[in-house]
Amino acid sequence: MARGEADVAAVTVQTVRAFLADQSARLQARRVNHYREALDRFYEWLIAEGQAAENPAAAIRKVREQKRLIEALNQAEVEVLLAPVQGPDGG
Repeated sequence: MARGEADVAAVTVQTVRAFLADQSARLQARRVNHYREALDRFYEWLIAEGQAAENPAAAIRKVREQKRLIEALNQAEVEVLLAPVQGPDGG
């Protein structure tokens, strides 16, 4: 094998978990989930190509992401947005 190459069959669920745990120590949950999804899709492709027998990422659940609340517009902001489409009489 060339430098930087790894045997895809040697990657286990534990290997993927360890990698994602290491990433979650320094990245947000959303990014860690992107990595998990990328590994999952990569292994699905390897399986389709006959290069791997199983997908070690398939058994791993997504990391819980913090819900982001969208702030509502206040009355003044709504009026500014509606002003261009309202007539001069406000209707």
